[in-house]
Amino acid sequence: MASLSNENFFPFYFSFQEILAVKEGLKPVARTMVKKEQFEQVNSTYNIKNIVSSFNKLGISVFIKNKNADDIVINISKSKELAKCAFELEQKNDFRKIGKLLGFPDCCIDFFVENHKYLFEKKIPFPNQTFINTRGKPIFYTNNILNFESRLDTEGEGKLSKNFHFFSKLLSEYLYLVSHVPCSYNCRKTVKLGRGVLKILKKNNPAYANKIVTTIKKPLIFFDDFNWLFFEGRARNKQLEYTGVLPNRSLVSGQMFEKIKEGNKIEVFDDKMCVLRNGEIIHEINKENKYRGIIIDFQ
Repeated sequence: MASLSNENFFPFYFSFQEILAVKEGLKPVARTMVKKEQFEQVNSTYNIKNIVSSFNKLGISVFIKNKNADDIVINISKSKELAKCAFELEQKNDFRKIGKLLGFPDCCIDFFVENHKYLFEKKIPFPNQTFINTRGKPIFYTNNILNFESRLDTEGEGKLSKNFHFFSKLLSEYLYLVSHVPCSYNCRKTVKLGRGVLKILKKNNPAYANKIVTTIKKPLIFFDDFNWLFFEGRARNKQLEYTGVLPNRSLVSGQMFEKIKEGNKIEVFDDKMCVLRNGEIIHEINKENKYRGIIIDFQ
């Protein structure tokens, strides 16, 4: 059987862990969508047929189909029929059935189906609602902040496409364990899935597994789907004490980033954030609303 490594499949826009999850039976189907222009660039550089052949040698079928004039959906599965079925269900917007095929927990499917229209209409990012639903401490297996899959509306997908060059390196690192929108950040079924993915990832590439865990265990401030900051530090309630701010890999403005770097503590309120240095407030940053700027500390 063919060997499996990150490099074999990176150009096909699937995370290494998603491929492993399908190969090991943790998920019936994995799905991604790419712009037609990006797909053609990959094809001209790597030859899609060769990549598909690599999947086939692993016992994985690949289904490729135009979703519309601009987007191409790619599904992978050990069953050719399931890969095709997932696309057909997507075309019908049957979120419950396609979520099942993608291996998402029932509770998280219900959460998405029951909330996506309202959240998209009100421009409330899914991670905000997931965080609100969380009772107790967020668990790192569920951290999907660095994964845009499933949580963007049409406007968000357009913004991602517009800024694709900026986010391309981050997206290619696939720094997450689950690809769905969790119903809460300590959802038991999501934790179980994330733990299973990490287990098989450690067997195949322990260094990469360690990189993912190190990243997604960092505390962060989340503003929206395209603006966030990760920290070296620890949070408690609505306060974050930190010794450093990780390099900015989001669309957070340089001005805000520099202000936050000057401090070592942040206090978050509904209408503002206070940046403190040794107990003294040095900056106040106004918030658009209570959802923009929440501290999430994954354990």
